[in-house]
Amino acid sequence: MTSLTRNRRTLIVAGLAFLALAPGCATDGGSSSAVDDATTFEALGSATRADDSIGKYLSDLSTSMNAWMQKTMNATTKRERSKQGLLEINIRERVRRRQSDILLELETGPIKNRTIAAAAIGFCQDPAVLSPLLAALGDGNDKVVSNALLGLTVLGLPETPLEEISELIIYAEEPKTRWSASNCARSLIEAGAPGEPVLSAARAGLTDVLEPMVRTQCALILARMEDAGSIDALSLLLFDEAPIVASSAARSLCYIGRRVDTARGAAARALVTAMAESNRERRLLIHPSLVELAGRNHEFDMEAWSRWVARLP
Repeated sequence: MTSLTRNRRTLIVAGLAFLALAPGCATDGGSSSAVDDATTFEALGSATRADDSIGKYLSDLSTSMNAWMQKTMNATTKRERSKQGLLEINIRERVRRRQSDILLELETGPIKNRTIAAAAIGFCQDPAVLSPLLAALGDGNDKVVSNALLGLTVLGLPETPLEEISELIIYAEEPKTRWSASNCARSLIEAGAPGEPVLSAARAGLTDVLEPMVRTQCALILARMEDAGSIDALSLLLFDEAPIVASSAARSLCYIGRRVDTARGAAARALVTAMAESNRERRLLIHPSLVELAGRNHEFDMEAWSRWVARLP
């Protein structure tokens, strides 16, 4: 993990090798399976007419956004990534075509329309929609709030204030909303937003017992902030019952250890200890991060790893 993200797409999809996309582009518009063939872009490109009713316009966008999320998560070949990129461009242009109407639905429309509009409006890449999206975080409907967080993630502006998002990480009643908030905060920090407003919320999020994805995202936030003060807490997550959490904790310890000289020994000891006390499955999960931090590979020879870590300050 020489970096926690490598490009803007990874910011948006939250590092899908070990995370999950923020929940809930509303599925009222149709199943992504209907747009999963080679004609996806052609079909969706002409599906939405500028003179359609706003309800149909949003429904078509919902179908496209669900397809985009599926392709974002599953694209592994150059061809698939190309289709994904074309689909995103298509969505962006369709949102821009009726940006004012979509904003109006976000602010005053029925729940179904607000839900779709909250996710869609971020695709326009216009800083002018930041304020309406932030206002949508106060919507009384959890789905609207979660999709507003997705919209902010896609918009990706480093000037996005993080205070309200941080509050949602801790206090949102719905686990999926806390997950969306922590994902959004992580993405925005990686896009350049200052992380200080999120620090205490991320530390608290490591103990979110109901939603492992919050623990995962918060571990990555603390890594990005090079928070050596969280090493002890991250060390405990190496034993988390959810492998995705343990993996993120291992990668976060590696990241901090490689960037904070005074934390390298503590991060290394945490990884070696977890390797020694874990079963083979968990060792396989931790091992790559330990190798990257150490710059060497003792495979699963715990005596060799113990000798190495004993020499660290």
